[in-house]
Amino acid sequence: MPAPSVSSNTTRMLGPYVLGPRVGLGGFAEVFKVQHHQSHEVVAAKVLRKEFVQDSSALEGFEREASMLQSLDLRGIPKLIKKDRLGDRPALIMDFIRGHPLHKFLQEKIEFDKVSSLTAMIRLVASLHAAGILHNDLKPENFMLGSDNTVYLVDFGNATHASDKMSLLGRLFRRRRSISGTPAYMAPELIRGGAPNYRTDVYALGACAHYVLTGQTLIEGSGATSKMRKAVKGKQKSVSERISRLPRDLVQIVDRACSPDPDMRPLDAQSMSHQLQRHFKSGYYRKPTELNSVLNRLKAQEHSSG
Repeated sequence: MPAPSVSSNTTRMLGPYVLGPRVGLGGFAEVFKVQHHQSHEVVAAKVLRKEFVQDSSALEGFEREASMLQSLDLRGIPKLIKKDRLGDRPALIMDFIRGHPLHKFLQEKIEFDKVSSLTAMIRLVASLHAAGILHNDLKPENFMLGSDNTVYLVDFGNATHASDKMSLLGRLFRRRRSISGTPAYMAPELIRGGAPNYRTDVYALGACAHYVLTGQTLIEGSGATSKMRKAVKGKQKSVSERISRLPRDLVQIVDRACSPDPDMRPLDAQSMSHQLQRHFKSGYYRKPTELNSVLNRLKAQEHSSG
């Protein structure tokens, strides 16, 4: 489909791109679908929100994300095409993902292969850890399922190198970033003010896995403060409390990743991925698709009996 005429008075341009509809809104930025006015290539533009153009810490986070994306060449992570500006607002031009956030599928009860997607999520974070990168904001909203069933990971505004020892809360507060909505995926030691590491990412990944398998968050609560208190007190739910008769070793892999004790978790997402691979090699169900069918049947049975 051809792009709108560049000479139109209503056309807004971002460099050589025609600005299309907004497709996402985050704490610091908004994402637009844009199209090159000559090649008609469709890409995404992540643009800093107007109220943060003078915020040095927000600008720092935006630059950090650009640097991270430039350094990564991994399947499932959108590639940065270039940096640009929309007026006085910095923008990142990157691959456009044709799909939806994972939480949308779960909230709207749209059928998808949960176990295969979960396996891909863990492999993706494992490749990130292998590159020495911590995402620091793993949650279902930041995983996207593409129209081709590829799992993508987005929003690297909080990402750091594993060698960076500054506490995550310190970084969030310095950037005036809200943590509402995130506490259900924050490891207890982060809430206490500790520095992020591979195991804090593993905790968040385990909490995502718990949500994908059960449709419920690991930590229940009516607000951010309540969820943080419960996380610190070790009130995490087991997968088996939400859905019964799943293979025991699969439940253990997810529950250990969500342990309030970091020493009980896998060292990193690579270790978690290896555990999952061993499960499928030695278990009764040899493929994620087979286990997904069982998961759907168990959830249907529990729903009908409830």
